[in-house]
Amino acid sequence: MEVHWKFKNREHAERVASSGFEYILIDEADKVQVRDNMMNAIMQQIGNRKIMKQYIRSLKMICVHDYPDKLPNLFSQIMAHLNNTSSRESVYAGLQGLFALAARFEFELDEDRVPLHQIIKESFSVLGALVSQMMQHKDDSDALHMLHLICKVFYVSN
Repeated sequence: MEVHWKFKNREHAERVASSGFEYILIDEADKVQVRDNMMNAIMQQIGNRKIMKQYIRSLKMICVHDYPDKLPNLFSQIMAHLNNTSSRESVYAGLQGLFALAARFEFELDEDRVPLHQIIKESFSVLGALVSQMMQHKDDSDALHMLHLICKVFYVSN
């Protein structure tokens, strides 16, 4: 997906693609549709870990090419899910989205990580509160899974 997502037009694809590589041009309207609905799709597939892995990998690749310019609402959507503590599924979707977004900056140089600094500033206090909540339910496998995901967010952010 990542290879095809980055192509801007046929000329760009032919210049960038390897010889013999059959590329696909994804229409910009289709890209907008995917960008606008990715967090909802993640939320709908919470119970299907195999699909979730593909969605998160796709979201990370989309973020590499489009965040923050073409995905200005992604972080606010993620925070809305994280702050919806009445729904574990929503919090889990928010954590998955935050992981994908933070992972986008994992191997960037410090000057290219500036957007991540704002993400950390706004989300880590929420994550701290979630850690406190999840620690009260250490016997619950879902809580442990969310703690693991929070640790992954901390790791890729550093």
